[in-house]
Amino acid sequence: MFKRIAIITATVICCLAPAAASPTDWHMTAASTVHAFRIASGIQITASVELANPCYEAAVHRSPLKILPVQYQVVTRVKPANAHKVCAMVIVPAIAKGDFVVPQVPPTVVVHATNKRFIVPVEISAK
Repeated sequence: MFKRIAIITATVICCLAPAAASPTDWHMTAASTVHAFRIASGIQITASVELANPCYEAAVHRSPLKILPVQYQVVTRVKPANAHKVCAMVIVPAIAKGDFVVPQVPPTVVVHATNKRFIVPVEISAK
């Protein structure tokens, strides 16, 4: 009697951070939700994002636009420690966060992402 043995192979697609990209290169990314909260020193903005793989990190930064009121953007980059590592292409949910010192807390903030411009009310405290 012969036994059939099935050999199952899995292919994991990997990626290497581009050699030309510096770990400090932040790029705008998409966000599904954005929230803003009043904190002791000003405001905290959080955004729900999906990272391309676990080697990435996300944050909320002040927008380089020189307009008032100040606007913000959701950004991502390869973590500096992972700049030359190979990472599996697995979509990873994450929370991008940024704390900002402001002289006066505005009633709303404008946050830019690649998929949408969010106009978010500043809530009194985190839930």
